[in-house]
Amino acid sequence: MNSKELIEAMTDPESYPHTTGNIELKETHISLVFLTGHFAYKVKKPLKFGGILDYSTLAYRKAMCEKELIVNRRLNPEMYLEVVDIVRGEDSKLHVGYGAGEVVEHAVKMKQMNQRNMLSEIIKRGEITETTVKRIASFMVDFFRRSAVPQGFVTRYGETIKKYMNNTFDTLEGLGKNCDSWRKKFNDFIKNNREIFLERTAEGFVRDLHGDAHSRNFFVDGAEISLFDAIEFNDELRVQDIAYEISALAMDLDFNGLEKLSKLYLDEYLRLSEDTNAKRLFPVYMFYWAVVRGEVELDKSAKTKNRESKLIADKYFKLAEKYFT
Repeated sequence: MNSKELIEAMTDPESYPHTTGNIELKETHISLVFLTGHFAYKVKKPLKFGGILDYSTLAYRKAMCEKELIVNRRLNPEMYLEVVDIVRGEDSKLHVGYGAGEVVEHAVKMKQMNQRNMLSEIIKRGEITETTVKRIASFMVDFFRRSAVPQGFVTRYGETIKKYMNNTFDTLEGLGKNCDSWRKKFNDFIKNNREIFLERTAEGFVRDLHGDAHSRNFFVDGAEISLFDAIEFNDELRVQDIAYEISALAMDLDFNGLEKLSKLYLDEYLRLSEDTNAKRLFPVYMFYWAVVRGEVELDKSAKTKNRESKLIADKYFKLAEKYFT
């Protein structure tokens, strides 16, 4: 089955067992998300990225759909509903979540959220407030306290983030971005601060978290905060230092020119958590996030020849320099 056929079917209201509104497709580099009105359906693309992600077979994609439910229901049990089959019926048409026939794909079925309440959209409209930032910090601290402390990371967490950051540098250099200075500074930091990482893991600050807590993954509806789309495809990217998790949104706020709100977010986390040592790691983790987000945009620019993506990448890289001089 090709992606064109799947998209055509999943944007057709007749493919679903329920009424729909105007169906909208949201595409990321690894997923297709279909917004139908009441429900959203997320389909994983048949991709494989080295040792980071493997959606290459139908069985793998089903397993990752099922894991996505597990890791996200910790934060959002009402949003993540079930894994559904996409089947080819006797009429040769694709049916989403019902009917007999050959199973050709799987999807995560979710309650559809109001897209206007996505934090990135709130930021774009200039409507984010100090109250909202404080509420998100409180929400995150509560999540951290409930999250599990995994085994086996006490001696290798620093080496794990070093591995993934150097993979990102390799990718960037393949895209024509010189990373020699960044690579040396980052690797020297990890080497010279090994004891900090050992202390934080031993003290329980490395936990099974979300892994990607940036502004596009938060919904804010009045006083209600929701966080979705936790990383399911790679445990090493989800099991992180709490300071790393907090740094994602702080970097986002800086990127959008909201430096005062970024500082407020970090300060509120420190106040609520009493995690005073995190302050030493915020700059390097925010550097990490800026470089990774810049890499995504530079890759998009290379593939699509989109000048806007290149400009966004350059803005992220400029911000990265500010954090890690």
